[in-house]
Amino acid sequence: KRNVKLAVQRNRIRRIVKEQFYTKFVNNVALDIVLLVKKGADQLANEELVHCIKTIFRRVSLSSNRD
Repeated sequence: KRNVKLAVQRNRIRRIVKEQFYTKFVNNVALDIVLLVKKGADQLANEELVHCIKTIFRRVSLSSNRD
């Protein structure tokens, strides 16, 4: 089942995630990330989504630097 029902909202979230990924990991080509969106993510404003995604990518960046 889809946690975000409307395609418009899924695409909005997808665009924001892609934008943040390319700005954060532009030099790190060998990295694949899978994000699962929770219910209610479509209710967040763009600024809130960007903040959440930046936090997630910061954790990924820190854990990938340990290896």
